[in-house]
Amino acid sequence: MQGELETILDALIDCRFDDDPTGPDVFMDMRTLVTIRNVVDALTAAGAGHLDRLGVAQRHGHKPIALLIEMGYAPSVAARMQRIGTSAVVERTLKHAADGAISGEHVDAIVRGLNQIGLVRGRLRMLRPGLSSRVICWRRCCRGPSLLR
Repeated sequence: MQGELETILDALIDCRFDDDPTGPDVFMDMRTLVTIRNVVDALTAAGAGHLDRLGVAQRHGHKPIALLIEMGYAPSVAARMQRIGTSAVVERTLKHAADGAISGEHVDAIVRGLNQIGLVRGRLRMLRPGLSSRVICWRRCCRGPSLLR
C-alpha cells in the first residue's frame, strides 16, 4: 500500500480549484473531497488498530494515543482514531465506512454508542442474569425505563 499512497498524495498535493469556478463545479469537487476525507478516516482508524494490535507504541515506550499525536494528530482526533480502530466491532463498522459514505466522526459516534450499549448490557447482566436479552426503552414521559420482551 505504501507506493500507492505516495502516488495518491502527490496527485492530491497538485490539485487546485479552477481560476474561474462555477458553483456546481465547486460543489461536486467538495463532495469528492469529503468522500476522500471519509475514506482516509476509515483507513487511518484501521491503521491505528493495527498499530495497537502489533504493540508498536508499547515497544517504543508510548501509549497508542501518544504515538498518534506524535505522528501529527490532534489529541481529540488521535483518541477518536484509537477508539474506532480498537473497538470490538471495528471490522463491521469500518466495512461500512470504507467507501467514504460515513465520516470518521459518525463512525466514532456509532462505536461510542455500541460501547455504551455493551456497558449497560454488562451492568444489567450482573444485576439480573437473563435481563440482557430484553430491550430497554426509555419512555418520553420520563417515567423511566420499561422492559419490553
